[in-house]
Amino acid sequence: MAPAKTDDNKLDLKVPEGYTMDAAALDKFKSSMKELGLDSTAAQKILARDLKAQKESHEETISMLKRQDAEGVKALQSEWGTKFAEKAEKVKRVFDFADPDGSFRKDLEASYLANNPKLIRFVEKFSDLVGEGKIASGTTGVPGGKDNRPLHERSIDAFRQLNKKGS
Repeated sequence: MAPAKTDDNKLDLKVPEGYTMDAAALDKFKSSMKELGLDSTAAQKILARDLKAQKESHEETISMLKRQDAEGVKALQSEWGTKFAEKAEKVKRVFDFADPDGSFRKDLEASYLANNPKLIRFVEKFSDLVGEGKIASGTTGVPGGKDNRPLHERSIDAFRQLNKKGS
């Protein structure tokens, strides 16, 4: 038995409170429900069910990513042992050099990839080079980032360096 056809009136559907759906997606959903011959009541129930399932799936995915991020920290702590704080500081310096405004790190944190062990191990390989103030590129070296400290701070530091050499 075929489902009862709806009349040509538009389905009256409302996105349930606590959920969001853009207008184009809602129109596509309404069109699908009309093709199935469903009335507004049945279509509304399916919409609520589907949005609830999507939200639960999204929350489950976020929870899994958060666990994965925390497990990444634990893996690095276990791998680096007593040198964890030292190596973490070196990794931070590489990120400071390569991402001075922090936008890349914010994106990593937002996607729960900031503590991905493979990424951190990769970045850590550059820590000694950044610590020396240069990144080697083949047979030539590329100078490190520009010293953006105020002139008086750079001058004081230069003066201290001269005094160390003169001692």
